[in-house]
Amino acid sequence: MIGMWTDLKQILLDATGLGPNALHVVLALLIFAVAFTILRRPALAFLTVVAFQFLNEGLDAYFDIASGQGFKLTEAITDTVLTLAAAGAAWVLTWLAVKLLELLRRP
Repeated sequence: MIGMWTDLKQILLDATGLGPNALHVVLALLIFAVAFTILRRPALAFLTVVAFQFLNEGLDAYFDIASGQGFKLTEAITDTVLTLAAAGAAWVLTWLAVKLLELLRRP
C-alpha cells in the first residue's frame, strides 16, 4: 500500500513534468474547478479542496512514518499553504465573478 500511494504521486509528477509544489497548486485548482462545477458554491468547492488536502497529508504522514522516514512537518505545512492559497485565490476570483455577473444581469 505504501508503494502504491508514492507510485501514484510519482506517476503524476512524471506525467505532468511539474515539481511537487507546482503539482499541489495545479491539483488544488483542478479539484476546486470540478467541485465548483458540481456544487455551484465557491465556499463548498474550497472546503472540498481542504478535505482532499488533509486526506493527502494524512496519508503522506501515515506512509512516511510507516516507512521509517518520520513525519515531515515542514513539507506538510508547505504543501498545505500552497494548496489552500491556490484554492483560496480561486474562491475569491469565483466569488467576484459571480457578483459581477449578478450586477450585469440587473436591469
